[in-house]
Amino acid sequence: MHNVNCGTLSRPLSRFRGRGLIGVLVGLVGLLTSVALSRTAQAQEMPVATAPAESPAAPAAQTRWQLGLAFVPMGLGKFTSSYGTKLITADAAFCPGISLSASYRVIEGLTVGLAPQLLFKVAPKEDPTEQGMPVTNWRELDAMVRIAYAYQLVETIAVYAEVLPGYSFMKPERGDPSLGFVIAGGAGLMMDMSDRLFVNLAGGYQVGFQSRTDSAGMTTDTRARYVRTVLGVGYRF
Repeated sequence: MHNVNCGTLSRPLSRFRGRGLIGVLVGLVGLLTSVALSRTAQAQEMPVATAPAESPAAPAAQTRWQLGLAFVPMGLGKFTSSYGTKLITADAAFCPGISLSASYRVIEGLTVGLAPQLLFKVAPKEDPTEQGMPVTNWRELDAMVRIAYAYQLVETIAVYAEVLPGYSFMKPERGDPSLGFVIAGGAGLMMDMSDRLFVNLAGGYQVGFQSRTDSAGMTTDTRARYVRTVLGVGYRF
C-alpha cells in the first residue's frame, strides 16, 4: 500500500473550500443586485401619484406695535446743583427707575415711539457742602421720544441702538421743581422668547439740562447725568 501524505491532500481541499466560499459570496451579491434592479424597474414602470398642488400660504401678519416695561437703574452719575452762591457737582447716589415704552415699526428695523421714565432717587451721595446737612432727594419724570434701529443677527437675536430726547421734570422733597431738556442714548441686545414676547438688555448714558427758578425769580441749575442700564421685557402686536 502506498502511504498517502495528508498534508498534500489538505492543501487542495483548503483551496477548493476558499474558492467555493468566494463563489457563494459572488452569487449572493449577484442575486441581491438582480433583485434590486428588478424592483427599481418595476417602480419606474408604475405610475407615480402626484400630490395636488397646494395653494400658496397667506403671508404671516406683520407686527408693527410693541409695548415694553423696563427696570432702569442709574449709576456712576454726577449731580449738579446750586448751594448758596456755589454751583457744585458731586457724585450721584445709585438711582433706581422704571420705564414704559410704546413703539411703532416704521420700516424694517426702525421703530419710533414714546418712552416715559420715572427715577426715584436723584441726589448726591452725601452733602456736597461738607457741612453735615441732610441730602435732598429728587424724583425725576422724563417724557421721552424713543427712536431705535435694530439689526437682526439671527432669527431670534438682534442688536439695536437707540436715542431718547425729551423733557424732564424734577421735584424735590421740598422746594421748587427743576425743568429742562434731557437726552439719553445707548445700545443693546434683544432676544425673542416667542413670536411676540421678547427681552432686552441695554447700556448707555443720560444727560440732563434742567434748571429751576425760585420764588425770588433766580434761576439756577439742578441737573444730573448717569450711566444708564435697561433690563426690559416687551410684547409685539
